[in-house]
Order: sequence, then structure tokens, then C-alpha cells
Amino acid sequence: MRNLLAADFARLWRSKSLWISAAFLAIFTARIVLNLWEEARDYDLHASLESRFFTYALLTGLLIAVVCPLLLGPEHGAGFRNKTVLGYGRAAVYLSALLTDAAGAVILCTAAVVPGLAIGIPLGGFRMPAHVVALMIFGTILLSLVWSALFTLIPMLLSNRAVTSTAAILLSLGLLLWGLNCNGMLEQPPTVQGYSLTVNGELSPVDPLPNPDYLPEGPEREAVQFQADCLPGGQAYQYWVANTERLPRKLISAAVLFMGFGAVGLLLFRRRDLR
Repeated sequence: MRNLLAADFARLWRSKSLWISAAFLAIFTARIVLNLWEEARDYDLHASLESRFFTYALLTGLLIAVVCPLLLGPEHGAGFRNKTVLGYGRAAVYLSALLTDAAGAVILCTAAVVPGLAIGIPLGGFRMPAHVVALMIFGTILLSLVWSALFTLIPMLLSNRAVTSTAAILLSLGLLLWGLNCNGMLEQPPTVQGYSLTVNGELSPVDPLPNPDYLPEGPEREAVQFQADCLPGGQAYQYWVANTERLPRKLISAAVLFMGFGAVGLLLFRRRDLR
């Protein structure tokens, strides 16, 4: 296991896609934080760092979907088979790949967090308490681990590199869009402003009208709320908008998903035909 990890981590450190993605996230976060304070200065506003800081949570899933298949790409086919021929168990091969991808995901998150904090805190910092900020950052790291477990599972089970990369990117986009949709449904207000047309052809406001898209309290809203809180795409959106509600639920669900994806991937990899 130690030799497997050493070889996989050596490939991780040589990965151009990882370091390019990390540099992109660092520059992106630094720029978006600077933009926040420039806008606050120009328009005489009181800037709050959390309103922009967690934007990286939306991007890490997409970048991990690119990086993980590329990290495991050289191992497709003969690579995995050769490791088992050398006497390494399939569990060790899979866990080594999972830990390597998880380390890459943490590097990407760190690349976003460090410059954001280094620039944002001296310029004004957060309004939310420090322990909540720490939990939010820890939550985004846990979320990145979920993405890494999911995008380890796909390339370890598929043999075609092009199909693997495409499937990972499409899946990450699909989950993000699903999360945006779930949170959008929950954010619908119970009423909307009504308007009537006057004799002059102008719109005049009237009493608010019931919103047909509003989800009332009940099983349907609870089901959508569960998906928004627990699925990776929903969590990414909530971190992006700095939603601190139900943080324990998000952290627990992320940990469960990471272990779940890892366990499912390991079970399926044990049955994969490596010939």
C-alpha cells in the first residue's frame, strides 16, 4: 500500500492539470475578493467577505471532474492489471487512487481558500462568526472530497478515457444544475406582486397574488430541501450564497456520501474484469 501511494502521489505532484486548476482557482478567488472591495469603495458600501468568498465551491466540482480522470488516465487497462499482477490487492489499488484524488481535491480547495483569506481578512473580513466561517470552509473541503470519491469511481470502472472524462464533466454539470433547481424551488416566495392594466395602458400594482411556484410546508418541500442540503450540487450552491442554515446536516451528509461512494466504487472495482 505504501509503495502504491508513493507512486500515485508522485504522479499527483507531476500533474499539470492539477496545478493549472489550482492556479486558476487561486487567481479567480483573489480577483473576486478584490472586486468586492473595489465595488464597496466605489459605491460607499460596507462589504462582507462571505458574499463572494465561497464562490469557489461552485467551481471545484467541475475542476475535480477534469483533474481526477486525468490523474487516473495512465492507469486505464494495463496499469491496474499490472498492479494486481505485482501482488497488490484490488482494495489497495482502489484506496490508493481514492486517497490520491482526495489529496488533489484538498489542494484545489486550499488554493482557493488561502489567497481569499490572505486578501479578504485585511480588507475587512467576514461578518459571520469565526467558528461559522471555519465550519463553512471545512464543509467545502468535505464537499470536494465527495466530488473526488465520485470521480474516482467513474474512471476506475470505465476503460475508455474519452468516455470517462466526458461522463465526469457531464455528471458534475448535471448535479450542479439539479442543485440550482432545488434551491431555486425553495427560494420561491409565497406571494408575488400583482399588476393591473390601467385605461392609459400602464401597469398599476395591486395586492400580492399567490405564487403558483411556491412549495408549501409538507412532504414535497421536505424532499426538495433534503436534496438541496445533501446532494453535492445543492451544497455547492448553498456554500456559494453563504447559506449557513443546517450546517451539521450538510457536513454529515458529505461525510456519508464520501464513504458511500468510496465503498460502492471499491465493491464494483473488485468485480471489474481487468483483462
